[in-house]
Amino acid sequence: NPAGALIENLDLVPFPARDLLMNLENYSSEDLGVIMTTRGCPYRCTYCFHMLSKRLRSRSVDNVLDEIKLVKEKYGTKQFAFKDDTFTINRKRLTELLDKMIDQKLNINWECTTRVNVLDEEMLKHMLKAGCNVIKIGVETGSQKILDDTKKGITLVQIRKTAKLLNKYNVFWSAYFMMGLPQETEEDIMSTYHFLKELNPHYAGL
Repeated sequence: NPAGALIENLDLVPFPARDLLMNLENYSSEDLGVIMTTRGCPYRCTYCFHMLSKRLRSRSVDNVLDEIKLVKEKYGTKQFAFKDDTFTINRKRLTELLDKMIDQKLNINWECTTRVNVLDEEMLKHMLKAGCNVIKIGVETGSQKILDDTKKGITLVQIRKTAKLLNKYNVFWSAYFMMGLPQETEEDIMSTYHFLKELNPHYAGL
């Protein structure tokens, strides 16, 4: 079948029917706190299959807050997980969301996934104030050649700077790596291993 049309106004999509999960009693409150606030990703990493297209679409901030409040009230969730491909990609929208989370005293913690080129110290401090306690970063490799080949759009210098920042604030952060790309050499793989040790994340996924 041809691809269906993208939903332009994501606020029209109902919240997930968590109450219809089979064996709901086996899920923790944290399991039920998974939320996506955007769809799509504008980056061009060659290893990604771009399930939700390369065009970014966002839910309104108030729509996201309504889902958080509903899940917290119904399931007692205090640890949420934002599963956007790049949670910090839109600085203006993120700032509005963080401000409202703080102002409305949601009293929750949350994790997110992002990239080193769209995270800085000012933003990180704001995120921590709003309850962020876990950040997941795609590092992928310790070889600049592999980063360039895969069109990741970041540099080893940027990665080091962000890792230093996260460690400075003692944020629990995960670094994701890959090994086994077709063009990788043994030297590239060892560069990744040594880079992982240098960055010193709390958790590394390979």
